[in-house]
Amino acid sequence: MTMRRPRLPLLASFISLVIVALFVYTSPNLSSLQLDGIYRFRFAGGTSEGGDEQIFGAIDSVNAVPTTTPLEQTFDLQQTRPGKGAMILEDSTKGPKEIANSLNNQQKGPGYPVQYHAPDEIPNIFHFTHLQAETISLDIGFQQFISIYSAYYYCKPSRIYIHTNVDPKAFREARYSNNQWTRKIASMPVVLFKHEVAPSTSYSGVQITKLAHQSDFIRTRVMKKWGGVFMDEDSYLLKDLVGLRQAGYKNVVARQIDGKVGCGMFLSVPGSQLVTAYQTLQDDVFNGGWTTHSVDLLTRLTDEFSVLDKEVLVMDHTAFFPLSWKAGDLATIYEVNGPSDNSTTHNPSHFNLTSFIDTFEMKVQNTGRDIWKTSYALHGFNSEVKGSAEYFGEFGGITLEYVLVRNSNFARAIYPIIKHALTDSALADGVLADKGVADNETSDSSPSGEPTAEG
Repeated sequence: MTMRRPRLPLLASFISLVIVALFVYTSPNLSSLQLDGIYRFRFAGGTSEGGDEQIFGAIDSVNAVPTTTPLEQTFDLQQTRPGKGAMILEDSTKGPKEIANSLNNQQKGPGYPVQYHAPDEIPNIFHFTHLQAETISLDIGFQQFISIYSAYYYCKPSRIYIHTNVDPKAFREARYSNNQWTRKIASMPVVLFKHEVAPSTSYSGVQITKLAHQSDFIRTRVMKKWGGVFMDEDSYLLKDLVGLRQAGYKNVVARQIDGKVGCGMFLSVPGSQLVTAYQTLQDDVFNGGWTTHSVDLLTRLTDEFSVLDKEVLVMDHTAFFPLSWKAGDLATIYEVNGPSDNSTTHNPSHFNLTSFIDTFEMKVQNTGRDIWKTSYALHGFNSEVKGSAEYFGEFGGITLEYVLVRNSNFARAIYPIIKHALTDSALADGVLADKGVADNETSDSSPSGEPTAEG
């Protein structure tokens, strides 16, 4: 009796299932929805041709379904080597296979342990966009350094991503830059540079010419993909965000003083419905207006998605945007208003309820030192400050000396960040380390559990 040879298509399908099974077995972070998507792809006529590309294609198609745990967002493949700033040369439009290959090629060495977070917790990672008109070399100023370092100081994040249009060749050179602030940021172990292709035209054909508008489109793309905390480079943290990240909401936003929801800082889980809609609709509504596709759209969507359970927590303007871009508020933030203030910053851990009750008065006692006490962050509206050197007196702008002297509300709020940077061994390579700390300063202003140089 002659034996019948097995049909090749059946054999190919069997081999494909074995490959998928091995892939699933070694990938514990796949959700049931994603597993179902892979199997449906195979049984719907997928062949063995193309191998892994088809598997990753199936995962990408599943990730298009609104979910808070898409595959590439449930874990972080990247791990920097101790004491080294990471230079990642990839953008947020890449798929998971491309990201994995890029990382393997660029950072040979120690393994990349998985960084887990609870499914209902906003990841402790930060995103900044840094777009330049000149893209040959990276240029980070002191004001931007403060913003980025404030996230590092208060929140001890596992990652700080800087999304930029600068030529990736400049990333590795940044650690040796003549600009000390560029050099210091590039030397921070938790900082990862990501090259981004800034959009120049919307799908409807409207030109996107302003760097600020291009940044708006990158903002929603990366927040949808990775989640975490987005901050403008003129936002400065004033306290830890752990309570907001673990509040159980998929998104946390705050209104501006005008009642609109600000996009200069917000928190989100990866792939949230709100951010997915935000990113998708930006192209539809973009008309070249300054805030149509950003603040206006986010405000509209926040109002709509607030009816969904735990989708978005909407906070008062004092949370992230305590003042405004108007001249009077800018003067309150920045204006030099007296002699140097070298007194010790108040330490909340020394709070005593009995003393508070005994000395309580109904009259508000806000001073320059505690004007931000209900705020998680301060937004500087730096685009409105340009050309307003009169606020800064002899300093002429936001400089290291301006902060160290502490005779403005802004400088007093930011000083604890700079004070910590003064003693950060990872940054001790020049002017910053030589400035020292005032003799009558203590460590009272430092948050508990300060981050080490490795974050």
